[in-house]
Amino acid sequence: MERVRTSATAAPARIYLHIRDELQRAAAERLAIAIRAPDRDVPGIERLDVGPAKTELRYFRSSDKAEAEQLAAQLRANGVAVETKLVAGYEDSRRISPRHSAVWLAPGEPGP
Repeated sequence: MERVRTSATAAPARIYLHIRDELQRAAAERLAIAIRAPDRDVPGIERLDVGPAKTELRYFRSSDKAEAEQLAAQLRANGVAVETKLVAGYEDSRRISPRHSAVWLAPGEPGP
């Protein structure tokens, strides 16, 4: 029998991956598999023309900092040089739920 989640914090974390070049897609797919967990969903990989020069793990609520740091450590263990960054202004957002983060892969990341 499936349990019904009663709050947003009980929902799995959602981690979005963003790449700059299609050449990154295969490595990003392997990375998505590596970071996926029962309490963590990686819904897909999106290619964007713009993004940071260095790989960033962006999170949107200060209460998510510890989890973001744990995810960053896991990314580093998988060969990704990543920095965490709190994106201010979303603490009370209804559009971005708790445990929502985005990994913006810089050009060339992750390696082959």
